[in-house]
Amino acid sequence: MTAAEWIAKRRELLAAATEGPWDYYRPHPNYRTYQVSSGAPGGYLYDEVANCDDVRATANARLIADARTSLPRALDALEAVLALRPPAGS
Repeated sequence: MTAAEWIAKRRELLAAATEGPWDYYRPHPNYRTYQVSSGAPGGYLYDEVANCDDVRATANARLIADARTSLPRALDALEAVLALRPPAGS
């Protein structure tokens, strides 16, 4: 897979998902559920990402929320770097 194909796949996944930025929260102190959320057009969207006592649940939710916001920026940066390369065969 080329870098351009990898970028295209990530852009495809982002286009199909709810727009960011996303955040994470625990809806109630007594709940074992962490949710990642985004203010979606026409309502509030959330995905439950952890319903367990695993100590990594907060870290998992934080990572998912951050990735939805930082991945587009990372793709932009990667594309900018790739644009600086000389054309193939030159």
